[in-house]
Amino acid sequence: MTNTYREYLDQFFEKLLYYRHISGRINKVFQKDIQDYTSEQAKIHFASALIISDWTGPTDNGWEINFHSGVSIETTKSNYESETRKIFSRQLCLLYAQSFESFERYLKDCLFDKIGRDGTVFKVRLALLPIFQDYSYTGSNV
Repeated sequence: MTNTYREYLDQFFEKLLYYRHISGRINKVFQKDIQDYTSEQAKIHFASALIISDWTGPTDNGWEINFHSGVSIETTKSNYESETRKIFSRQLCLLYAQSFESFERYLKDCLFDKIGRDGTVFKVRLALLPIFQDYSYTGSNV
């Protein structure tokens, strides 16, 4: 007997393994980056500012006038490690969220596979929907 959900389970596990692999790789890259940019001979300064313009406002010979929004960020040698750790933390949070999205995809794939093989599940699902709700869902559009 074969597991009809094996394909979906393999896809789910592959995604989880990929996320785990990426997180380890990102960690190694960031650790090396921190070592390089916080050493004695390193000289760094990264800065960004948000510049906006008002398309509906006055112009300078047809050109939009830019304004500084007051929002800026600066990374120097002294705060490089903490800024890099913030980036790493955000990336891990995104990978964590993607893991749950992959699990959701796995459950949907299994449900649509089951509906395709067993009409009783589809009938039960339709009975649970409000009468006015459209029920033209398929595995390809969900």
